Amino acid sequence: MIYLDNSATTKPCQAAVEAITNALTESWGNPSALYDFGIDAARQLRSARHQAAAAMGAEPDRVFFTSGGMGSLRYRKAHGQARQAHHHLCH
Repeated sequence: MIYLDNSATTKPCQAAVEAITNALTESWGNPSALYDFGIDAARQLRSARHQAAAAMGAEPDRVFFTSGGMGSLRYRKAHGQARQAHHHLCH
């Protein structure tokens, strides 16, 4: 498992600020929903997953985003130690 954690110690780059601002103001839908905003949010989430995977040399279906350290720990616990080397957690 590769665990990436900024720990709020690094100023985000301008591209990240713009992406987050867009997600919060323009594409705020639930990516699991079937309405237009949700479909757009799901598309952007897939794109982010592919970009993160490419940057880490990983497969996109092995990259998981969590809201924080606790969510990452819970994911790891739920999916066991045996599989941990095959997943990338980002929060």
